[in-house]
Amino acid sequence: MGRDAKEKDWDETFCVSIEHMKSFGVTLTKSSQVVRNWHQQFQKKQKFTVKCMTKHSFQTFLEQNKDAWTKLQQYGRAKLSVEVILNAYGVR
Repeated sequence: MGRDAKEKDWDETFCVSIEHMKSFGVTLTKSSQVVRNWHQQFQKKQKFTVKCMTKHSFQTFLEQNKDAWTKLQQYGRAKLSVEVILNAYGVR
């Protein structure tokens, strides 16, 4: 099996991977070369690296989710301020 045939087999394998990802609702790429690069990076580190393309705004999230903001405020008033004061005085 020549180098070109082997690369073609890998390319087909990565194309199948893309189709499997689509069936799970993952549409990160359409390029088999990108999947190949992910595979090579994974083989080196034995872990996936996820890069966010845009920075998410926590403030925007809280503005869109008033219930989450209210819960965070309630938790902060009930737990965090007391814990901070107790820790400041060395009480555990």
